[in-house]
Amino acid sequence: MAGRSIRLKEYGANLDFEAIPSADYVEARGHAIDDRPCRVRTDENGFILSGHSLTGKTIIGLGDSVLECLFVKEDDRFCAQLQKRIRQKTSQSINVLNGGYSGSTTLHVLNAFINKVVPLKPDAVFLMTGIMDLEAMFKVDSFWSKDAYLRSIMDNGDAPGFWDQNFREEMDENSRSTLNRLLIDAARAFAIPLVFVSTPHQTVFQGAYVQGHYPSKDAYSVRVRNRRSANRQIEDLCCQLGTHYIDIQSFADGLDGMFYDDIHLTGLGAGRAAEALVERGFAQALRDQGVI
Repeated sequence: MAGRSIRLKEYGANLDFEAIPSADYVEARGHAIDDRPCRVRTDENGFILSGHSLTGKTIIGLGDSVLECLFVKEDDRFCAQLQKRIRQKTSQSINVLNGGYSGSTTLHVLNAFINKVVPLKPDAVFLMTGIMDLEAMFKVDSFWSKDAYLRSIMDNGDAPGFWDQNFREEMDENSRSTLNRLLIDAARAFAIPLVFVSTPHQTVFQGAYVQGHYPSKDAYSVRVRNRRSANRQIEDLCCQLGTHYIDIQSFADGLDGMFYDDIHLTGLGAGRAAEALVERGFAQALRDQGVI
């Protein structure tokens, strides 16, 4: 009889492959990205490497596809650009490993943190988990939905399953707060410095993807409000619990070319977002926690 397993959203170890978006994916985004191959290399623990590895301390980023930046050139991904800007800001060599993976919610991240990150004893971890959390919070079964993309437990050897269309009226903010409290408690228990980062997203109703995917400007405005609310929720929780939080949500206001749809960063956008993170206090948050 087939068993079940907890789903660990990660890449395999020591991979070196090319990620190429499908023609449909590119077409839906009005060719804001192209179908060029983007190199992806992982280390022995399945973290995406940030361009050029450095000797020194290690910071791990955990999150979903916004952090992952799969269809962005290796040296232009968010974590790679953050690594470069930390060095410019502090004159210290710090490796920033990319633990982003498409479809990851805070429940997946909590699993990865306990089972994968803690044994590595990194010098710090930062989290960027808002977009997929929002998808989960509107499901009736919340983070424990059996949705093919979101489900946290898999039947061994089986396909991911169905698309869960059972929605609730209001976001399940309580479960998200509880999961993030557990992350904060775990980080403190294992003495791992932690920084939460808001998830950036496009806020204006423009571009081929947004105008083709959402039925109206008003419908998109609702999505933007929910995303802002999800960021504020974590900001309030961090303020309440004395955990570092840095808001980069507004970095792209008034700028074009930052996203190739409504959430995924272009190479230019990833660079601007990384710059905003450092300038808005990431280096200081690391200093406050004795990392640098």
